[in-house]
Amino acid sequence: MKSPTQEARVSIQQPQRQNQATEEITDSIPQTRIFENVPLDEMVSELASYYNKVADVQNAQAHDLRLYYKWELKDKIENVMDDLNHFDHVNLVLEDDKLIVKP
Repeated sequence: MKSPTQEARVSIQQPQRQNQATEEITDSIPQTRIFENVPLDEMVSELASYYNKVADVQNAQAHDLRLYYKWELKDKIENVMDDLNHFDHVNLVLEDDKLIVKP
């Protein structure tokens, strides 16, 4: 038969193991996506999908334009668009449910 002290140890140790497992799972979820030499149209498609928008590429040169961008997944779509619009030849607009690459 276990003494009350042993039972208390077991109940204290059990939650600690669960917390450790939760921390490991949280730490393994990527928080950043790095686009390296990725065509703009592919990047916009991925961004639109993540933010539940439709990608509308109206710029014929969007596939030829390749970018490096570090995307923080916690950022709002408006902030990401502002960042990307600082690149030459990039003109992103958000209209309703569409992320549009304008010429």
